[in-house]
Amino acid sequence: MPIGVPTTPTYALSDYLAELRRLVHDPNDVFWSQADKIANINKALQRRDLDTGANRQLVTFSLTVGVDTYTFPQIGVANVFDVVGINLIFVSNRAILANTSFRRLNKLYRPWTPYQGVCEGWARYGPNTIVFGPTPSFAYTTEWDVCVYSAPNLLVNQADTDPLPYPYTEPIPYYAAYLCKINERQGDEAAEFFSMYQEKIGVGLNSRTGMVPSFYGSR
Repeated sequence: MPIGVPTTPTYALSDYLAELRRLVHDPNDVFWSQADKIANINKALQRRDLDTGANRQLVTFSLTVGVDTYTFPQIGVANVFDVVGINLIFVSNRAILANTSFRRLNKLYRPWTPYQGVCEGWARYGPNTIVFGPTPSFAYTTEWDVCVYSAPNLLVNQADTDPLPYPYTEPIPYYAAYLCKINERQGDEAAEFFSMYQEKIGVGLNSRTGMVPSFYGSR
């Protein structure tokens, strides 16, 4: 039985445990302990976050004069896996920095090695590094719109809640059930649960309406 449309937008660990027990027909935690089920639910949260990019944070971070390269841990949020955009606070203005490839960043915004100025663009380099161009000449304040994944032990107590609301709660018990069946070496059932997880992920992603263009120009 699917969780269905909730009366409240968030789900607690107790809700996920009840649904997972129904899915794997293990109401008394005989085949998988409650601890194992909780571990799988937390893994499902992380997988959902990676697949949807819906778990977002807006992080304020000050650049260092003369330093153009920063890693995700340096901005103070350890569980970042992607950057959607970066704004530069310049005097009283919020400037959207150009996001480009590293090669294009070097060509347009950092062609001269000793030059420092107002940052105009940034590029992703490797798994967790951001490079700015030009190299900052001032300790500019920046705003980072980042995608994060949930902590490994986010849900511990029965009342702990998922940070994302419905419908992003829907895939969680199915991925947790998939992990249970993988542990049991029941490949066919595991594949069925993973397919249902993917279907629920699609529902969450497709539930968002498109943006309506401005009828008053592009300002």
